[in-house]
Amino acid sequence: MSRAILIVEYSNISRGVGMLDRLVKQSVIVPLYARPICIGKYVMILSGEVEDLRESQKVLQSVGRERLMSTFLLTAAHKDLLAYFTQTDKHRKPADKVEAIGILETRTIAAGLFSLDAALKSGNVALLKLGMGQLIGGKCYYLLAGTVSDVQQALDHGKNILPKQDFVGLEVIPSPDRLTLAMLLDGYHHVE
Repeated sequence: MSRAILIVEYSNISRGVGMLDRLVKQSVIVPLYARPICIGKYVMILSGEVEDLRESQKVLQSVGRERLMSTFLLTAAHKDLLAYFTQTDKHRKPADKVEAIGILETRTIAAGLFSLDAALKSGNVALLKLGMGQLIGGKCYYLLAGTVSDVQQALDHGKNILPKQDFVGLEVIPSPDRLTLAMLLDGYHHVE
């Protein structure tokens, strides 16, 4: 599988679905993720060869431009980002003792994935969870684990590559409590 992905967000579901069909018919690309999300947006994440994705991006910016919110082409996406879209379990279980976790939040999914890719490439951190769009107003967030310094470095790098209007916030939590981790990863349940 190619490590290139194209991330696309439309402000309109019907336009997003129409453009997805058009792109799949005209090029050798594979949809990894394509669905409506909160506030009536449509998101697609496409995989393929770099040139095919660049051609698809040109089509999006000409034919489907009127409802296009954002698009990013990652020509060499981090392996953990790709694994997220191809595995059935969408988050990792951390080791019993986690030195630190960090969370970064963006206004759009495209910005979040662009930031996540940069954060993963910048340090020795692990992706624990990725939240995209649903029930969070179309925003994106990701949760990383590692040492305090590695998590801080990764999140700073992820923040610094974003335009200011796309960044919402970040937090580094040293020595997170096991209940905090359980809530973040699994939602509410009784933890003994």
